[in-house]
Amino acid sequence: MLPQDGKIRGKVIPGYALIDTGSYNTVIDIEVAKRLNLIATGTALSQGVFGPLQQVCEYAVDWRLVETSTKFDTIPVTEAPLVENVDGVIMLLGRNILVGCELIYDGTNGTFSLSW
Repeated sequence: MLPQDGKIRGKVIPGYALIDTGSYNTVIDIEVAKRLNLIATGTALSQGVFGPLQQVCEYAVDWRLVETSTKFDTIPVTEAPLVENVDGVIMLLGRNILVGCELIYDGTNGTFSLSW
């Protein structure tokens, strides 16, 4: 994740993002939030597929996809232990991002496109 202006400040943590149409919130890995020294802006209630409802930290994050020049607005993200569940995944793109995108999934060929 990078700041809104695209300039690298501090640490850059490479990783993968999964598209999660079942989640309203975008989620970042707890350890990534710690490594970036993010400061919580509040808390939110969150519930994973198999977990109980719990209170988690919420952060305001400016970000962009590294391989593009497209920058996204500041969004609220919540935290979850993603890396311990799916190796290399540091972010879930929730509907608070996807609402401004067009997602096309081709199940026959196993491909997708995401445009904004």
